[in-house]
Amino acid sequence: MDLKNPPPAPTRRMVSLSDLAAHLGVSPGTTSKWYREGRIDGVKLGPRLVRVDLDATLAKLGMGPVE
Repeated sequence: MDLKNPPPAPTRRMVSLSDLAAHLGVSPGTTSKWYREGRIDGVKLGPRLVRVDLDATLAKLGMGPVE
């Protein structure tokens, strides 16, 4: 492995719970509930700020990654 030119890190599409809800066609309250229940994983960045990896979340929900 070349330390001067490491391979690029994979890109992740991090979205809010509201954006995820819009993508799935459900209410933001539903995605918030799923996050609290542990059905979807996310990164809590503040008291009310959560971001989720869109592709990983869709895969976990059985919907496959987005093109």
